[in-house]
Amino acid sequence: MTAVALTSLIAGVQYARLDRQRLAAWADGVVQQAAARLTDLRATLLQWGQDTGLAELFVAGESDELMREAEAWRRSVPGALAVHFRSFAQAVAPADEDPDLSFAGLDLVRLAAQSGRVTILEVHRVARADSHLAIAAPIADPAGDQVVGVAYVALPLTWLPEIDGKIGDFGSLRYKQRAGDDLVTIDHGRPGEVPQGQPDYVTPVPGSRLVIMAWRGRADWLAPAFLAQLAEGYVAVLAIAGIVLVWSVRRRQRLLVDDLAGILALIEDAAEGRALRDAHCRLAEPEGLRARVRPLLERLFAPVRAGEGGVAATVHASAATGNEDCQSGEKDEELAAELEAVPEEPRDDEPAPADGVPATEVPAEIFRANHIRGLADETLTEGLARDIGRAIGSEILARGACRVYVGRDNRASAPALAGAVTDGLRAAGCDVTALGLAPTPLLYFASRFQGETAGVMVTAGHHPPKYNGMKVVIDGEPLVDGQIMALRERILKGDFTTGEGACVERDLVEVYCEHVERDVTPARVLKVVLDCGNATASVIAPVLYRRLGCQVVELGCDQSAGLAGGRMIDPAQPDCLLKIAERVVAEGADLGLAFDTDADRLGVVDSAGGFIASDRLLLLFAIDVLSRYPGTDVIYDVACSRLLAREILRHGGRPVMWCSGHARLKAKLRERDALIAGDADGHMIFADRWFGFDDAFYAGARLIELLAQDPRPSAEVLAGLPAGCATPKLYVPLPNGDAAAVMAAVQSIADQVLVGADLKTLDGLRAEFDRGWGLVRAAGTRPGLALRFEADDEEALSAVQEQFRRLLGQAAPSVHLPF
Repeated sequence: MTAVALTSLIAGVQYARLDRQRLAAWADGVVQQAAARLTDLRATLLQWGQDTGLAELFVAGESDELMREAEAWRRSVPGALAVHFRSFAQAVAPADEDPDLSFAGLDLVRLAAQSGRVTILEVHRVARADSHLAIAAPIADPAGDQVVGVAYVALPLTWLPEIDGKIGDFGSLRYKQRAGDDLVTIDHGRPGEVPQGQPDYVTPVPGSRLVIMAWRGRADWLAPAFLAQLAEGYVAVLAIAGIVLVWSVRRRQRLLVDDLAGILALIEDAAEGRALRDAHCRLAEPEGLRARVRPLLERLFAPVRAGEGGVAATVHASAATGNEDCQSGEKDEELAAELEAVPEEPRDDEPAPADGVPATEVPAEIFRANHIRGLADETLTEGLARDIGRAIGSEILARGACRVYVGRDNRASAPALAGAVTDGLRAAGCDVTALGLAPTPLLYFASRFQGETAGVMVTAGHHPPKYNGMKVVIDGEPLVDGQIMALRERILKGDFTTGEGACVERDLVEVYCEHVERDVTPARVLKVVLDCGNATASVIAPVLYRRLGCQVVELGCDQSAGLAGGRMIDPAQPDCLLKIAERVVAEGADLGLAFDTDADRLGVVDSAGGFIASDRLLLLFAIDVLSRYPGTDVIYDVACSRLLAREILRHGGRPVMWCSGHARLKAKLRERDALIAGDADGHMIFADRWFGFDDAFYAGARLIELLAQDPRPSAEVLAGLPAGCATPKLYVPLPNGDAAAVMAAVQSIADQVLVGADLKTLDGLRAEFDRGWGLVRAAGTRPGLALRFEADDEEALSAVQEQFRRLLGQAAPSVHLPF
């Protein structure tokens, strides 16, 4: 009976989930229709605002002529009920009765006049027979300097996309309008009963005060009687399970006490010089400890003489968990050293031992702006990784937390380094949840989806397998710049907390995929080629995109093959995506998605095999976000196209250029309360519906969602994004430390060499010219310089590059330039 009930419960939950997905897809489709209509309407009103003939009538004060013109202008807006013109003076005058406009209409006209912008769409005279939609737009004088009048347009409620109330048997939709903190139902010409209770899905109509609310229709899929039977069966099973659990726990406790008493008896035998008794433990864990301790006791305590007193020693043991990231890493020799340490009484005249680590063992160059990275077993050893873990753990505890997730990529050095970091975190007193083999977005997700906590990802991104490193998150935020260098200072000073943290394993892949699946619902099936480079992206990408309904073609999706000798994918470099481009064309696929080694960066190839630069991809995402949240900030790095700022402004957003580096971008996104950020390297950060971290899997899912709404091939859709003549990122390798000196020289002479350019020194040097721009900065991921150039055409691009050749030729004559 219980099994049947549980099966029904699972089926019901599944039906509910499918209903919610269908309901959300339907509501989003209505929103897209409304947004398209509103975009066309706003474009028409913007044209009115720039019409010199209309402006001259306002300037001349031809009120009678304006009234006659209003009818002609009304006919240019399909379905419009009326158009009313008001001069600027009338618009800003104190509200008074108006034969044509309500008080809300007068407020809307005043807002358009004072702001100089087209207003949002709203419903006036709600719940009355003459209820209608309203929007107002300013009319500028012929010179475009000031507002001379306002146009008010009234539209019927039927201008909105039809929602038909109920949608089959699985739900219903309603328009509502925000009025302060309340929501007012809009009848939309079809009055009817409004569903009760909280809606299952709510989505705003961008550019308006309206929202669409959706309610599921299947509310009674389980009858009360059946629920009662289900509850009875569940309680019975729970009671039996509880009895068995209590009995087994108590039995294990008794056995553990007996086993530990046997081990203590062995130590007492050795301390008293007696022959060790032949004792065995009944539990596996204590028996493993006894087997290690007994030979050491026999070797170390045989010569104890009568009258010398006992020996005190503390043995610290950690039970093996089956996951190498959770193992303590202690060796028999270390345990022997502890047992041999029989300290004398401390003397007051002896200095305390130094706890810090010599600076030579903690290379400063591995502590970088956004992460820690060095050569495995050379500049980044297991011992240093353990100390880094202790420093991170101490910082976590200093901030009032104690829980931390640890993940790693599939480099050969990663298991040992992750184990060492885990040891250090536990030694500091932190409780560790080991994710094992995991891509970076999964680690970020773990640190955010249940509240903000800490995480350490052992990876070196797209760098060769001989490198490894760490990305660190505390309180849900990445450590950056001085915060990372502060970890080194802790190690040098030995500024560590101490404790005995626990370690457990957890697999969050299913939880992560469920979260993405709930958020993204593609409207049609796309054929997608995935290139994971045989790295950790292979753990999630094929599973996730199949769950989203995609037809998946796998390329390099076998993480067990390892990275050695394989392709290290850099999504910012077109040459790294040639293989997936060939496969997309050969398979006739809609899209190609490539992931770097730890899957925080996304590379994209369209249906024709064309490389899509990351800043163009960011623009596509920004336009989508701005359609729902006009006026929000869009954060992008100094290496992105200057077309971004123009297009972001054109779509109603605020462009914010910032320093390169994923950690810096995430920090800026939080500081500005922005909803989207990205860079030219392929990091895409969403905070509108996601958690505000760089996640190539989620970015790929959002791209699929956008492309699935358009029946055209992706190559045609993406070709509509503006593009200049640009280079990919170029690199000039330099010895460690030389990049800073070169950049200092560059900035000292830039204003003398690049005459007439607009110089930005936010991060390195970005020089803006009339027809292009160039960037040079110290590379964040490798020793050397990073450069990028963009211009209107090839001729202008060559001119910009020539300016930088002159600049770098004077600042660093011995440097060989790749352009």
